[in-house]
Amino acid sequence: MQIIDIAQMKTLPAVSVQGKGSEGHGTLAGDLKKEILDRTGLLEKIVRIDIAGNRKIGADAIKQKLKSKPGNPLSEDDITEDIKAIFKMGFFLDVSAAVTTEPQGKVLTFTVVEKGLISEIRLIGNKKLDKDDILGVMTVKTRQSLNPEKIKEDIQKIKALYDTKGYYNAEIADRLEKDGQKDIVLILDIKENDRVYIRSITFEGNESFTTKELVNMMTTTERTLLGFITDTGILQTLQLKQDVQKLTAFYFNNGFVNAQIGEPVITYDAKGIYIKITVREGKRFKIGKVEISGDYLEKTRADLYAQLKTKTGN
Repeated sequence: MQIIDIAQMKTLPAVSVQGKGSEGHGTLAGDLKKEILDRTGLLEKIVRIDIAGNRKIGADAIKQKLKSKPGNPLSEDDITEDIKAIFKMGFFLDVSAAVTTEPQGKVLTFTVVEKGLISEIRLIGNKKLDKDDILGVMTVKTRQSLNPEKIKEDIQKIKALYDTKGYYNAEIADRLEKDGQKDIVLILDIKENDRVYIRSITFEGNESFTTKELVNMMTTTERTLLGFITDTGILQTLQLKQDVQKLTAFYFNNGFVNAQIGEPVITYDAKGIYIKITVREGKRFKIGKVEISGDYLEKTRADLYAQLKTKTGN
């Protein structure tokens, strides 16, 4: 397309856009309009982008999310997408945009209203666990924006920490208090309740070995009279998983090569913890025949057989 500046009576460089099919006519028309305005010097361009209202989130971090850039044509579509992108960052209650004019061009300003910041995390009721230990497992920190989902996740982490110490009935609830105009105090009310211990470990499906024999293979134990000194009877989930591996190896070494030790089922109430493990022993295999072969034996086969622990029928 040829452009002629009537006021100055001169021909401007030609403009052309390309596309395929009829579906993109609207886009082509928009691109053509931009090219014509650009060649005639009538296209409004962004000379600067400002961020207002941000206290915690840096302006550069916000600008990285924008399609609008200094030097680009001012576009309502881009501004709309930019507002959505800023909202998706998750730190703001409100986002708005305004355009002002300076001699050099257009100034685009995004004004944000940040979510309240957590000024303090206050723990109430924790007597058995130190504050630093509890705060150490949390991802929510002071001077962060409020995120209810992260608070829920942290409560589960704190609950898991109490579980490792035997407080399986600990209860944790959260609440918020305002701190000034915008900031928030996160309060965690903790009711630790009594410590609970392992009251019983039972097996189901074990026919070749007694429950006592299997329990003796485990490091995890029931509560004893000296438990208040030695901490026996406290459930450690990692240790229990290792015990399952021990039991599997024990069965395998005793000929039950297909034995399966089920995932322990753990239940608990105010009185204690109950562990039930299901066993599928399968068929027991025995060694049918042991042979020693080789052409250059330093000892007789009879002497070598005598030294073997593996015997026929084992």
